[in-house]
Amino acid sequence: LHQEGAPYVFIAHGTQDEKTPVATAGRAHAANLQAAGYDVTYLEFNGPHAVQPRIVEAGVRYFLRYPLAGKA
Repeated sequence: LHQEGAPYVFIAHGTQDEKTPVATAGRAHAANLQAAGYDVTYLEFNGPHAVQPRIVEAGVRYFLRYPLAGKA
């Protein structure tokens, strides 16, 4: 596996997700990325595998905090 750069990562996962279990998807991916040295923000919420407006808002706020690479 080749890693390049150091992107910021935002993961949100519902505890009631019926498509991809939170333990083997959200939690595991967040832990693996953190162990590899990535800056990971993991947000777990009580909900299913569906768009949650408050989670979308949190994601947008997260990404607006970081400038685009190479832009000044």
